[in-house]
Amino acid sequence: MKKEFSKEYILKNMDYYEIKQVEANSFINQESIKIEDIINSEMSLEDKGSFLVRKCELTTKEKAELAYELASVVLPIFEAKRSGDNRVNECLEAIQQFNLGKIDRDQLLIKRHAAADAIADDAYASDDAAAAATTYAADAYTSADDDDAYYAADAAVYAATDAAYAGAAYQSLIIQAMLQFVKNH
Repeated sequence: MKKEFSKEYILKNMDYYEIKQVEANSFINQESIKIEDIINSEMSLEDKGSFLVRKCELTTKEKAELAYELASVVLPIFEAKRSGDNRVNECLEAIQQFNLGKIDRDQLLIKRHAAADAIADDAYASDDAAAAATTYAADAYTSADDDDAYYAADAAVYAATDAAYAGAAYQSLIIQAMLQFVKNH
């Protein structure tokens, strides 16, 4: 995983920003910009997560792990509104079992589809996003190639950050999860 960047790299790779917007970031004039500087910056939560997935050269496994971590953070949003509906939590548990080799891809996909059905049953947007983050995490783990894992992890980041807008506490937890992920890799 790439963790340090030059100003030139940032300017070249923040293609969804105008140069003025990039240069307005607090970290931009540092000699060496660390991913932690970006995560702790004034950038939007989505942009921080997107940069982490898209520009830090994560491996396929790292993309899946990040998707899982973020989905885990926002799971309580779903559970608070949908107590008794265990499909999303069971999908996260299935991801762990899959990683340990205790279940196969088909068994994980069954749990992933059940979690996706929870989205269809859900009337709350933030709950949808929390459930979606989980289904995308499962997709990242079951992806056949790196491109699929990239898209799944990217979608999980967006879903988790959408869910986090349900409360400032969750936004802080997402940032903490990103920082912990970076520290562990």
